[in-house]
Amino acid sequence: MSLWFWISLWASLSAVFWNAAAQSPSYTLQHGQMTFDEAAAACSPGHLTTVLNKHELAHILDLIPEAEPPLIRGSFTFWVGLMKPKPECVVPGLPLRGFKWTADGSEETQVSQWAAEPELTCTAVQCAALKAQVDSSNVTDWGLIPVRCETKHRFICKHNDSHTPKPPKPTAPNLVPTSAGLEPRRSTRTPDTQTSEGEAGSTPGSEKDRGSNSCGHLDLSAARSLIPHHKDLSRIQVECWTAGMQVEIRCSGQPALWRLLDGSVANFTSICVPCDDGFRKNSSGKCEDIDECSEKSAPCRNTCQNTPGSYRCVCTDATGEVVSEDSLMCNDTAGTADKRLGSGLLVPVLVAVVALVVLVVLFAVMVKCCVMRRSKRRAVKKAEKMSMNSKDEKKPAI
Repeated sequence: MSLWFWISLWASLSAVFWNAAAQSPSYTLQHGQMTFDEAAAACSPGHLTTVLNKHELAHILDLIPEAEPPLIRGSFTFWVGLMKPKPECVVPGLPLRGFKWTADGSEETQVSQWAAEPELTCTAVQCAALKAQVDSSNVTDWGLIPVRCETKHRFICKHNDSHTPKPPKPTAPNLVPTSAGLEPRRSTRTPDTQTSEGEAGSTPGSEKDRGSNSCGHLDLSAARSLIPHHKDLSRIQVECWTAGMQVEIRCSGQPALWRLLDGSVANFTSICVPCDDGFRKNSSGKCEDIDECSEKSAPCRNTCQNTPGSYRCVCTDATGEVVSEDSLMCNDTAGTADKRLGSGLLVPVLVAVVALVVLVVLFAVMVKCCVMRRSKRRAVKKAEKMSMNSKDEKKPAI
């Protein structure tokens, strides 16, 4: 009886140990430099790493010196799964400054060390990366930094399994190309098993029903054209009818589905729907605010303030309050500033004029003195000459 008890206990503990080991996350460092969205998609079925506690931070920092090829010396930047959504604001008092982990949308962390503070904004999407200082293959310093999501960096992936499975290589999709001058036509073939809401459907006889991991046929009639990547058939550039609107989708993940660059499942009913005024689609197919203040050349006389979908022209009145540029207070402030500017310019102009007059007078005096001196010398010489002539006339003739 006692023997069976110990055997059962040992088997139970072994099962718990191996299950915990199998579920422990693993981390991989990718040297290929990508944008934030591209890196998030490349980590699938995992995600860009979190930095939740000292234990996870130690795993990540130990990973950097062991990279192949090795990172010997210098400052290196790596994407982590930290982003600030557009409607939310940067909060300096929070550990993550208002940023959230893309893995679960949380703001939890036990370690917070920023090497550079993010810009205080509520209207712009911001991403964060981990910056590490490496010397002799050792990490000597690290910190989080705000980075534009469109910049390209190395990245660190986190996988919740003990191994890092790769998505199966998809088969080439059946494309229905259309010419630039014709309306898009709908394919007569059976539509894809992926529904318009972006979920995977399952119908009898479909590829999913047969157990295939391929994304299968793609019929996107709302697109102007579908351009497959010349080397990777799992990547397709969707060109919409709206001028300049292009979205890249990729066949990835488990199950294998057509996804946007941020890893979310592509919604084919809205992927080519134009954005509202003041917004445009990014590479992930999502509408983002256009920062008119940074793109337009001087849209305001005073200060430009970006707002969702638009912008405001403002100024600061005498009390320090921000008011509209069209208000009387703003005009009075601008007029006062112009007067101050005018009075400030008048003084140096007057000084320059006075200095010029003084120089002219000095020059005239010097010229006058020179002329008078020459005239005096001529008069002396003439007098001497006349005196000598008179003496010669008085001498008696021999």
